[in-house]
Amino acid sequence: MENTESLKKVEKRKLKIDRDLVDISLTSNVRASFGYLDKKGTAVELENHGDSEYITFGELRTMASGRHKKTLHNMYVLITDVEDPEGEVEVEDVLQQLRLTKYYDTAKKIFGVDHLDETSFDDFVKNAKLEDIIKALEHDFLVNGLTESAVHLHRQGKIGLEKTKEIFNACGIKTSRFYDFLSDLS
Repeated sequence: MENTESLKKVEKRKLKIDRDLVDISLTSNVRASFGYLDKKGTAVELENHGDSEYITFGELRTMASGRHKKTLHNMYVLITDVEDPEGEVEVEDVLQQLRLTKYYDTAKKIFGVDHLDETSFDDFVKNAKLEDIIKALEHDFLVNGLTESAVHLHRQGKIGLEKTKEIFNACGIKTSRFYDFLSDLS
């Protein structure tokens, strides 16, 4: 059985993803609007948190290898779905080809989920113990998503001021600056 799993992993590594025929769904994980425009004219405009748009794998590959690769590493947008006419390509294949697997696997393990979507960060901040959130903040690529979720949930009254403040303290934001930050959001 173990050999079968090893062979399956090797086969997945050889999977060639068609640049033009495979579409990838990008979902906004930021609370502001998200925009991307490359030199070829590929544009992604996501107005609100949770908005999605499909682009080709080739367009996504350009994003992942250019100056915008941190957008994917820091999970400002999440890869949430794949449309493949052949039905062979899955999200995990895309993550592997773009070298994002370690980021997604780490986040999924910390959050205790099988896949990431626009609710993953909010659910974790809302339901996790403070010490688990602080430990998650040790991963730089999770900081933006977790702090934005904390502010959003605090503004909705779903987490308290103390929890929000402790999350910001763990990121190195001093208490006096934290209150200034919250007042700027009002």
